[in-house]
This record gives sequence, structure tokens and C-alpha cells, in this order.
Amino acid sequence: MTITVSVVNIISICTCIVTVAGAIKVFIEIKKAFMKPLNEIDAKLVHYDDCLKRDKDKLDNMDGVLGELTQSINMLVKSNRTILYHLEDGNHTGEIKKELKELDDWLMEGKEYKG
Repeated sequence: MTITVSVVNIISICTCIVTVAGAIKVFIEIKKAFMKPLNEIDAKLVHYDDCLKRDKDKLDNMDGVLGELTQSINMLVKSNRTILYHLEDGNHTGEIKKELKELDDWLMEGKEYKG
């Protein structure tokens, strides 16, 4: 069995290789073209995820601040109520002393408001 290789056979083999390589390159470019919008969407989703995490952290911090503000408002309302009761009838001096001590403790020592 003899194998004869002619110039035509070599050229046809090279042509097949170049054709297959070109087809592979075209498929790779098509895949890149289809994947580009998806990659952009993925990048935007990651960015939005980071923004949402940052916003959640800010909201968590605001919850703490709102809790402190609510505590302050409750203390002020309770103090005002006690003053109004005293102004109304001149009594409630014991309650005023208790409120003053609680208010001083709350302001100076940072104790938890019990109201």
C-alpha cells in the first residue's frame, strides 16, 4: 500500500484546517456577542447588590438612631406630663422628684429609659 501525497492533497488538507479554524473563530465571536449583554447585566446586578447592602447598613444605623430619638421623645413627654400635672393642682411633688432623678440618671449616666 503506497500513500501518494500530491500538492493538491496537501492544499486541500490545509484548506480544511483553515476552514475549520475560521468556523471556530466565528462561533467564538458569535458567543462573545451574545454573552456581552449578559455580562453587562451581571456587572450591573453586582453593582446594585453592593448599593443595596450599603443602603441596608445605613437603614440599620438609622434604626438605632430612631430608637434613641424615640426614647428621648418619650422622656420629654413624660417630663412635660408631670410638669402639667403639677401646674394644674400644685401637687405631685413626689412624682416630680422621681421624674427629676430619672431624667438626671438618663441624661448624665446614659441609663435605660423605663417609661
